[in-house]
Amino acid sequence: MPQALPESAPIETLFDPTSMAYSENPGPQCLAIAERGPLVWYAPWQAWIMTQMPDIMDCWKREYLSSDFYDWEFAPPRPTEENWNNFEKALVGHSLLADQGHHRLVRRITAPAFSRNVVENIQRRLEPHVKKLFDEIGEPESFDYIEEVARHIPFISITAMIGVPEKYWPAMKRVTMTFTETWNPTISEERRLRAQDDSNKAIDILQEIIAERRKDPVDGDFLTTLLKIEAENEKFNEWDIITLILALIGAGADTTLVAQQWSVYTLLKNPDQIPLALASADAFANAFSEIMPGQATLKWALLGMPQQIWRFWAKR
Repeated sequence: MPQALPESAPIETLFDPTSMAYSENPGPQCLAIAERGPLVWYAPWQAWIMTQMPDIMDCWKREYLSSDFYDWEFAPPRPTEENWNNFEKALVGHSLLADQGHHRLVRRITAPAFSRNVVENIQRRLEPHVKKLFDEIGEPESFDYIEEVARHIPFISITAMIGVPEKYWPAMKRVTMTFTETWNPTISEERRLRAQDDSNKAIDILQEIIAERRKDPVDGDFLTTLLKIEAENEKFNEWDIITLILALIGAGADTTLVAQQWSVYTLLKNPDQIPLALASADAFANAFSEIMPGQATLKWALLGMPQQIWRFWAKR
């Protein structure tokens, strides 16, 4: 009589990226899920996890997967154009991901908005706000880094980059915290609609800021540079600017929050590496690149974050 195969343990008992064990040493859990196969259904996320890098790269190259929320099998019906609100106009009608040709055009013509001069101006705006955060903390024996520092950085980064006047900060701060929920299939419809409402309010604010910047341009400013690009390219308009800013919020809010937490955590777990990382801003940037490769590194490099955090640590 053939012997029955042992029942596999539920995958969520082997892989839990929110657990302390994963934070301390993710390797064993990642290997456990990889042993299940190249494609694993993970019920807590209601999603498939692809475990092999060659397969992931192949998907990106061949575009098997869709970035369009409305392509999800459980998504609500795609709204028709006459029923679009501002959020849908930006994400459905002008999405950088919906039209690959337009996406490539936007990436090419907006390169001057990310020039060294513009980025340095952004960094100059950013530094006083980051310094203020640490000055307000002082030098206590301990403090909650996430609450006191980490959760503020994405908002500071984005408002400094765009040049958001202080009167708009409360509403813009809200959207940096909820924007990625606008297309999250694992949350309730009610929560997703609240996040979309936050985005609609933020778009109204962005339109006001853009109108103000049209009347009063600032040399070397991110928005002013985009408005100049708009004037020179008939296929690039105000909604492309709004969508680009929303894309930066989506790419930078969660990644910036997670990236800085992991950087601080990793250095504290490896104190012998702290002097090497603090040797210079470039040394810290290199250490950061090892800790958080990929998109998070790109985003922080753009906003000058490694240098800002390095300056804080160096002073301590």
